[in-house]
Amino acid sequence: GAQAVSLSGLFKNSLIEAIDISSSSLAYAKRKAEEFNIKNINFSKFDILDLENLNDKYDYIECSGVLHHMEEPEKGFRILINSLNINGIIKIGLYSSTARYHINKAREFLKSKNIKFSLEQLRDFRNKVIEKNPSHREFEKLLSNSDFYSTSECRDLIFHIQEKQYDLLEIKTLLNKFSLKFAGFDFSNQYTQQHFKERFPEKNSEYYLDNWKIYEKENVNTFIGMYNFFLIK
Repeated sequence: GAQAVSLSGLFKNSLIEAIDISSSSLAYAKRKAEEFNIKNINFSKFDILDLENLNDKYDYIECSGVLHHMEEPEKGFRILINSLNINGIIKIGLYSSTARYHINKAREFLKSKNIKFSLEQLRDFRNKVIEKNPSHREFEKLLSNSDFYSTSECRDLIFHIQEKQYDLLEIKTLLNKFSLKFAGFDFSNQYTQQHFKERFPEKNSEYYLDNWKIYEKENVNTFIGMYNFFLIK
């Protein structure tokens, strides 16, 4: 429930509709919200693909780390956009194919060895990377991923059964298809924005995905977590 709880502090006078397909996740989120005495969140078990049945419209939507695990990400994206009011803002989080290149290499290696998910095999692979085993040296970059050190998150990191990755030109095409305006990336620190503006000092340069495409090519770890960006309908 971290995402919903965080939003409740930003939008104190708004009602937040928090949806998830997992009952256990919702139960935990609701319990944490009650601990913080948060009253403006309504938790519901729902699939994004069923949102159209509600026929509700929202001023602001956040969907991070979800679409890229769906069977048809664009379908989910379309439904979210249709649920957004005109001039509404949506924040989306998608995986970068550039930033996750090292993860893809690990997946290809596991596939070539016919290694499928099990706790024993996951821990064996992880230990060999941590110990810098000669046969696993090429995967050392995984050590910089915080997800690598949690069993459940490491499973999602390198054994996920369904994941779609994007590059910035694909995202640009997607935005044009739905007539959306790119309104910038969300970074956890100011360094990236400052460094970007040194590279592209022109006014409003940060609102052009072509510039970010060049920047990411030169700085491949920029979006190691995800592309987190804002769009206006």
